[in-house]
Amino acid sequence: GPDPSKIHIRILSNYDVACKVKPFVKKAFPSYPDSFNYRSRCIFLFQELDGVDVLIYAMFVQEYGSECPDPNRRKLYIAYLDSVHYFRPRRLR
Repeated sequence: GPDPSKIHIRILSNYDVACKVKPFVKKAFPSYPDSFNYRSRCIFLFQELDGVDVLIYAMFVQEYGSECPDPNRRKLYIAYLDSVHYFRPRRLR
């Protein structure tokens, strides 16, 4: 398999966001709060290839904690996910 010392996971952004509920949603669901708070993260995976860190995998997520009201309480949404074909060894792609 790949050399674990050549794999690097980096969190490139990590911040809190308040997503305001739109008026038309509030009208359809009056019990919804005015906003949902979540943690936004951008997570990248790099593999060192020939001495250079190469981006292999990217994922953007929205993490809703225990304090968030339903229906988002304790949920994680993958907002974006992408990978490229450079990972070595090739058989593990």
